[in-house]
Amino acid sequence: MKKLFDKTKINQMELKNRFVRSATWEGLANPDGSCSEKIADMMLELAKGQVGLIITSHAYVSQCGQGSIRQLGIYDDRLISSYKKMVEEVHKEGSKIVLQISHAGARALAQLKDSEPFGPSSLKIKDVMNCREITTSEILKMTEDFKMAAVKAKKAGFDGVQIHAAHGYLLNQFLSPFFNKRKDEYGGSIENRARLILEILQAIRSELGRQFTVLIKLNSDDFIEGGFTPEEMVQVAELLEVAGIDAVELSGGTSLKISNYSSSRVSESDSKEDEAYYGDAAKLYKEKISVPLILVGGIRSYELAKELVEKELVDYISLCRPLIREPDLIKRWQAGDIKKARCISCNGCFVPARAGEGLYCNPVARRSELQRMDSYEEKIKKYIKNNHIKAEHLSFKTSCHSVEEAVQTVNASIEDFVKNICLIDKKGNLIVAIVKGEDRVSTKKIGKVLGIERPRTANPQEILEKTGFICGGVPSFGYQATFLIDPKVMEKVAVYSGGGSEKSLIKISPQELLKANQGQVIKVKK
Repeated sequence: MKKLFDKTKINQMELKNRFVRSATWEGLANPDGSCSEKIADMMLELAKGQVGLIITSHAYVSQCGQGSIRQLGIYDDRLISSYKKMVEEVHKEGSKIVLQISHAGARALAQLKDSEPFGPSSLKIKDVMNCREITTSEILKMTEDFKMAAVKAKKAGFDGVQIHAAHGYLLNQFLSPFFNKRKDEYGGSIENRARLILEILQAIRSELGRQFTVLIKLNSDDFIEGGFTPEEMVQVAELLEVAGIDAVELSGGTSLKISNYSSSRVSESDSKEDEAYYGDAAKLYKEKISVPLILVGGIRSYELAKELVEKELVDYISLCRPLIREPDLIKRWQAGDIKKARCISCNGCFVPARAGEGLYCNPVARRSELQRMDSYEEKIKKYIKNNHIKAEHLSFKTSCHSVEEAVQTVNASIEDFVKNICLIDKKGNLIVAIVKGEDRVSTKKIGKVLGIERPRTANPQEILEKTGFICGGVPSFGYQATFLIDPKVMEKVAVYSGGGSEKSLIKISPQELLKANQGQVIKVKK
């Protein structure tokens, strides 16, 4: 039986466990794309935290392919030396490291490079993208750029490269029929749409040989109407298997407004079934493909990671945001402390990165909301008073954003807390599932009870818009929603709930809670 801490090999790359740091844009590179000391320190910290394989953030293979501020680059030989020390230090800790190579395509930051972005086809979508069609000669140049990026990576000492063909960047754009409307050999059939990534793989193999490790990151689904699908993902994986890819990392979605799901989803659900976003796609993959599968997407529990590997649903567990909050998470789990990762999936870590400050865990990064914290508290206090609700409003100096923080703040048991898990149905309506603090909800069961498709977890902006309260401070009443209360909640004498801000709580009896929100008592936990 496969185990999480098995020693394994991908091609010639020997790994000390099955944990992977998924490529994560740090926003910390030097202005020219060279590797900064801060990024090197971050990678070293991950290696000391016992991550088996570290995949760097995406490095643009040509200057016109930069997609983010302070992004790594690998477009020039002079950049090679900036990576060498980082790679050496990671190797000293017994970890392996590969460079993710990419081109943003239609998502390139034209304002940074003073050039017009291009994609597989000309496309104009207001507030999303505006690009011209790439020419055939430019496609050939693109293959060369990716090949030479791999050559530079090898010179820098990297153990391999990962081709970035996910998240709405250029190679994903070629794979996706939503973006790719070409009529030539690079468009139309899935074989044609996959042609560019196969040519890139072949070019790297021809130059560096079969023993140099080449991975690829694929979307399992674009979550865009008319986009790349799980069935097409399997077809592409089959083509890549024949072409000799060493491992495939499955992800999904894009950060574009047109995508129903972002590649980094915000989630307040603690349900294990909601953790592995792309689990169903992984099953499809495993039915037909023997190439090692690396799965990323919302995995937070040691138990789930263990189950996925032992049942051979995946070969490697890839983590992104949990390792931002806890770079030593794998070391903690290996030592026997297998509590769930402390990451709350709020995406606060990306707020400072987008502001040019670099990536770091910041669960209260939504500053504009926090500046209005007092008004949130006053709003719920007035609601309690005006509606004659028998509840006690409590304010604190410290954060009670998460259930764990709240338990410590009031020195109570987790049994005394309820979680308000906000969900959105297909029509955009808000559903609030109120469960005990340690419980998980079954979105499938909620959908069945309400006679709708399985609802999805609301993101912080949706929570703010629908409730008027910030994520982490949402009370159990005071706004329009379908409220579902698990029967176990009703067994308590009193419970604590969100108080309207990240530093407040409400203490209320379950009976009063039921009356206040006109809720339905229905079993919704998993």
